[in-house]
Amino acid sequence: MKKDPRRLRFIEPFVRRAFCAVLDAHPEIADRLGNYAASRIRIDIRGAPFCMVLQPSKRAAWLYRRGAKVKSEATVSGGFMTLLKLASGDGDGDALFFSRDIGISGDTEAVVALRNALDDSGLDIIHEIFSAFGFPGLPLRLGYKAFRSMRPLVAGMFGS
Repeated sequence: MKKDPRRLRFIEPFVRRAFCAVLDAHPEIADRLGNYAASRIRIDIRGAPFCMVLQPSKRAAWLYRRGAKVKSEATVSGGFMTLLKLASGDGDGDALFFSRDIGISGDTEAVVALRNALDDSGLDIIHEIFSAFGFPGLPLRLGYKAFRSMRPLVAGMFGS
């Protein structure tokens, strides 16, 4: 079997484990997606050297190098913190779309179905992702919470 040079296989197992942990903790997400659970949705994090492709029905997550031509039915793009807020149900998807903080292309119905499924699930994505890694996830979760609480202070100090 020929290896795909576009793939980032050394990180994929961690992303897949986190993705499956979210689906295990919230099976209603895949149920709520209906037929769109089979869709491949590309998550393009602006500024990251990679993109993710998620397919809930196959419990699959792939990582590809930035710019790789990848088959997907829909793409959601945005900054890391914006996409994280959106996945946690903390962001207003419509406002983020119209302010161009996120971009959507391809099958918009699949993206809307995903957004609705996430909103209805009450998902705390940070908790689920860090919990997927057991005890090592605890200090990561605490570090993230500290970062989130200090972020407004740091932004105020540097005027951004």
